[in-house]
Amino acid sequence: MRPSCLFCVRKHLSKAIVLLSECRLGYPHHRDLVIGNMSEAEDEAVRKYPDLARAIREERLHYERDPKYCPDINQLLLMTRKRFPAGMDGMGDYSSKAPMVLLLGFAAFLLLKKERH
Repeated sequence: MRPSCLFCVRKHLSKAIVLLSECRLGYPHHRDLVIGNMSEAEDEAVRKYPDLARAIREERLHYERDPKYCPDINQLLLMTRKRFPAGMDGMGDYSSKAPMVLLLGFAAFLLLKKERH
């Protein structure tokens, strides 16, 4: 069982929302991708956040059984966001620093990679 990652849960649920919109705009084959991303979000949550994983699973299974059902992915995202440590949900000060943190992380990766060669 993989470790839980709230960032990954949020990523997969966000993808599922976009794909659900595409599905409703005339791309019905995207339904499988919605289901797959919801399943991935569930897998990412199950170890540390079993209640969140159960909620995602219930919505996913309902959608699998009833194609006309619209899963409440926004509610699942809200549940995910509430589990982030203060300031880490991307909605506060952290979001303005995130691009810099990513850039610094990538720069460190390149330096380490260069040293190994």
